[in-house]
Amino acid sequence: MLLHKQLRVCGRCHATDDTLYLGWSGAFAEFLTDSRTLGLRLYSDVPDEKLHLGRVAVYAGDMNTPLCVHSLREQHTDLHLVLPPSEGEQPVRVMKWSENAFGLVGLEAIELASGASMHPTPEKAHKVEFIGDSITCGYGVEAPPTDTFSTATENPSIAYAMLAASELDVDVSLVSWSGIGVLSSWVSADAAAPNQARLMQAVYPLQDPHLCEILGAPQMLHDFSADPADLVVVNLGTNDASWTRGLPDREQSFAQAYAGFLADVHSLRPDAAILCVLGTLSQGLCDTAARVVDALRAEHPEVRIAFHRLPLQRPEDSTGADGHPSKITQALTARELVPLMRSML
Repeated sequence: MLLHKQLRVCGRCHATDDTLYLGWSGAFAEFLTDSRTLGLRLYSDVPDEKLHLGRVAVYAGDMNTPLCVHSLREQHTDLHLVLPPSEGEQPVRVMKWSENAFGLVGLEAIELASGASMHPTPEKAHKVEFIGDSITCGYGVEAPPTDTFSTATENPSIAYAMLAASELDVDVSLVSWSGIGVLSSWVSADAAAPNQARLMQAVYPLQDPHLCEILGAPQMLHDFSADPADLVVVNLGTNDASWTRGLPDREQSFAQAYAGFLADVHSLRPDAAILCVLGTLSQGLCDTAARVVDALRAEHPEVRIAFHRLPLQRPEDSTGADGHPSKITQALTARELVPLMRSML
C-alpha cells in the first residue's frame, strides 16, 4: 500500500496515483509505526550511466544513522527490513540521497506487519530551504580525494545544510543542483563562453525538473503557498566564479544576475528571511555577493537579508571527490551557520 495521507513528506516531491517521487537531495517520506518489519517497493528509471544511479536511505528509530542505504540498479527494487526493537511506535524515514539531476527515486508501496498501523510524524516548528549547488547536495562527501563523482558517494545528510537543520531541529528542503550558477554554471578554465544551458533562475520555480524530463511531461511549477519556509539559505556563486575569473565586467554581470535571483526568491517567499553564504570552494565572488546584499537591504529595508562569507576549505581537512568538501569541512560549515540561522529564525 502507499497511502499518501499516512506519510509526512518533506522536500519537493511529486505524487502520482501509484508513486511518490522523492525529487531533490534529502527529500523524504516519514511516518510512525508499531510494525516490527518493513517492506518497501522502490522505482527508478535506472540511467544508462551507472555512476548516476538513484540512491536511497531508510532510517528507523535513530534518525541520524540509516538502517539501510541502497543504490537502485533495477527499475523495481524490493527491500525487506527488520526494524529495531521498540516498546511502541517509532519513526521511519525514506530519504533520497542522490540529487535531482540523476536517477529517479519513487516510493511505490509500503508493507507493514499484519495488524500494524502507521501515521504521519509531526512537522517541526520551523522550515528552512537551502538553494545551492554540489556543495549543498553532498557531492562526493563520502569519497576519498582520489575519486571522481558517483551518486554512490553523494550524501546530503552529512553535508552542511542538513547537518545545520538537524542541529536546529527544523524541517529542511534542498533545491540544489551540481555545477549550477546564476550567470554561468561551471565551465572549464579554457571555456570561451558562459554555460547558461541550465541556471538556478530557471530551476528554482520548478517542482521536479528531472522527473518531467524523463516522463516527457510539461514542467510543473512548485506551489510555494503550500510549502512555506521561514528562512532561505542561498549558497550560489561558486560555479559562476569559474567563468567570471576576476574580470570586472563579468563580475558586474554576476551581480546583476545574483540580484535578480534574490529578488525572485523574495517575490516567491515574501515572508522568509534570506541568508546568503559563499566561500567554501572559491572566494572570488564573495565581495560582489556581499555588495549585492548590502544594496538590496538598503533599497528594500523591509527584506530580512544578510550575507556571510564562509571559510575556504583547509588542506588539512582533505577533500571528497573532485576536490569537493570533505565530511570535516561540511561539519565545520554547519557549525559556522547554526548561530546565524538561529538568529534569523
